[in-house]
Amino acid sequence: AEGGLVWTKARVDNSYDEHALADTERGIYKELWSNSDAAETSHVQRVTSFNSNGYSLGTSARYNTNNDDYVSWSFRKAKGFFDVVTYTGNGTAGRTVSHNLGCVPGFIAIKCTSDADHWCCYHKSRGGTKFIALDLSNAESTNSNGFNDTTPTSTEVTLGISGRCNGNGRTYIMYLFA
Repeated sequence: AEGGLVWTKARVDNSYDEHALADTERGIYKELWSNSDAAETSHVQRVTSFNSNGYSLGTSARYNTNNDDYVSWSFRKAKGFFDVVTYTGNGTAGRTVSHNLGCVPGFIAIKCTSDADHWCCYHKSRGGTKFIALDLSNAESTNSNGFNDTTPTSTEVTLGISGRCNGNGRTYIMYLFA
């Protein structure tokens, strides 16, 4: 009932090298990859339900092949631990997005779900003047386009104008970790 995120990765050496993310805010058949700039996709045989005691898998080879090993991390929405927020960008610097984490986030990962674009991530050790891409090996970017040179608060995140996190009319998912 709280909602959350399931992050799954095949541990075998095969063609399934993506880190697949499914969350309760976008629904059971929606998927993103932390190591890709691809927009959200839909798959019916991967995560098939979110349950009160975990989640259920379908028969997709990327998640559930006989004799293959997988690793999965589950994050339940809870104050002081984790939150998930969806929003539509407006392309305006200084735009704020509210969250229910109940504390200042330590790490934030934002992904555009409607368009292909790189991840926009904040880490408290880098501050609001920098952002990094989860799916690239590039160094951090130092400009106000990501988080508008503003440190997140216990109730909201301030965004810049980057299409990675606030493009006009684009849809986004934001994962917030305490």
